[in-house]
Amino acid sequence: MVFDDWCYKKEIGNPRITLIEQEIKYKLLLKMRKELSQEISTKRDLHNKETRGRAKKMEKWLTRKKRELSQKKKMQKSTNALKRIQDRDRKEMNKKAFNKWLRKSMGDLKLERRKTKEIQREKQNDNLERQQEQKKIQSEIAFKQWVKGKRIQKSKEKKVNRDLSQ
Repeated sequence: MVFDDWCYKKEIGNPRITLIEQEIKYKLLLKMRKELSQEISTKRDLHNKETRGRAKKMEKWLTRKKRELSQKKKMQKSTNALKRIQDRDRKEMNKKAFNKWLRKSMGDLKLERRKTKEIQREKQNDNLERQQEQKKIQSEIAFKQWVKGKRIQKSKEKKVNRDLSQ
C-alpha cells in the first residue's frame, strides 16, 4: 500500500501527465490493488484451507495411530492372557502327568517292596528250613554218636564183665 501511494505521488508530481490520465492511472492502480489484495486473500484462504486440511489429515492420522496402538495393546493383553492361560493349563497338565507318573512309580515301588519282602520271606523260610534240616542232621549225628558211644560203652562193659567173670 505504501508502495502504491508512493507511485501515485510520483506520478502526480510528473508535469507531463494530465489530470485525467492521472485519475485513470490512479483508478487502475486502485483496481490492481484490489485485485492483488483479493488474490492475496484467496491465496491466504487456500493456504489456510491447506493447513486446515493438513491439520485434519494429521488429526485423522493421529487418531488412526492411537486406535492402532490401543488395538495392539488389547491384542497384546489378550495374547498375554492367552499365554497365561496356556501356561496355567500346561502347568496343570504337567502336575497331572507328574502325579500320574508319581502314582505309577509309587505303585511300582510298592510292587518292588512287596516283591523284595516276598523274596526276603522266601529267603528266611529257606534259611529256617536249612537250619531245621541242619539241626535234624546234627541231632541225628549226635544221636548216632550217642548210640555208638553207648554201644562202645556196653561192649566195654561186656568185655569188662567177661574179663571179670573169667
